[in-house]
Amino acid sequence: MALDFNQGLLAFLRRTLDSPGLAFREPPKEIALGTEARIVKFTLRSAPREFAHPLVLRISRDRDYPIHPGLEHAVQNTVFEQGFPAPRVLASSINGAELGHPFTIMTLVDSRPPFFESIIQRQIHRLRRVSRWNSQRPVALNHRGLHIRTLAWLHNLDGRSLGKMFEAHKVPIDRLTEPTRFVQTQRMIEEWGLDSLRPLIQWLETNDPVDVKTSRSICHGDLHDGNLMIADGRVMGVIDWGEAGLRPPESDLGLLCGYRRCVEPLSTSSYDQQKFNEDLFAEYKLYRSMDEKMASYFEAELLISFMASVAVQINRHADGREPPGNPLLDNPATVPRLARRLKFFVGKDVFIPEHPNL
Repeated sequence: MALDFNQGLLAFLRRTLDSPGLAFREPPKEIALGTEARIVKFTLRSAPREFAHPLVLRISRDRDYPIHPGLEHAVQNTVFEQGFPAPRVLASSINGAELGHPFTIMTLVDSRPPFFESIIQRQIHRLRRVSRWNSQRPVALNHRGLHIRTLAWLHNLDGRSLGKMFEAHKVPIDRLTEPTRFVQTQRMIEEWGLDSLRPLIQWLETNDPVDVKTSRSICHGDLHDGNLMIADGRVMGVIDWGEAGLRPPESDLGLLCGYRRCVEPLSTSSYDQQKFNEDLFAEYKLYRSMDEKMASYFEAELLISFMASVAVQINRHADGREPPGNPLLDNPATVPRLARRLKFFVGKDVFIPEHPNL
């Protein structure tokens, strides 16, 4: 990291903590680089107790892929206070004036206190008690089983305080329940003139199953493998909460199914695709009820969103913008995979592009 970056971060922390003698024990070091953000680890010397552990800085990487520190601050601390394994946010900057981009500062997941594991186990046992759990049908400790248990746990948390938390961190209250992915997809289509995707957006609008009576829960909004930190068969942390909000829990389940479509072989049969969904839904129903049709709608929404994202990635390359690399968006096989699955949902009357250039 450049010296001015380090000094900017230190100046922010000194001012925030009212601690002019604050210094780095371990200077900032980049440990991960994603599409949206850079992840930087550091530790402080002469810091207050809650800042005395290893810390993580999550800073927007690209202004076309912004993060919202206020939203992450609000949601992560809301779920953390209920014992959920999200990193606790200690500070954030919405305008990012100090470092040039918006950022959050949070605890490092593996630096959590020893009691945290016992909280995890108590929550799992509680889920088993309040659900139709059958001890003769244990969920396998594979990634899918861990995903499902983690989502069910998240969806059972109390989201009533989120509105006040959004206001406290200057997040527009509409963002709490906004169908973020749909709005983002619409914006991409309009900004980049992706006319071939307009019929699919119209299909989403016509078939939207969500209304004022639909049950909502705290949802992560982007819980793929890369955002689930697993060690020794346990979920130790859930990261990247920039898409979170109060939504139908089926939106998280549909996303899990949709991500599967992006990586499975083109030779996978429609039967096997649907069997995966059915097994996933059956596991989730061990903990909570859910609407399979609604989850399928959200799977289709994700696939359409990815189609738009692939097109934007291609256009940004063509414009010489050099966007951050992404293994899904840069893979020419992604759009054919998405198109093949979308036919299962939208039928023959809706045009579905099958070429990466749309």
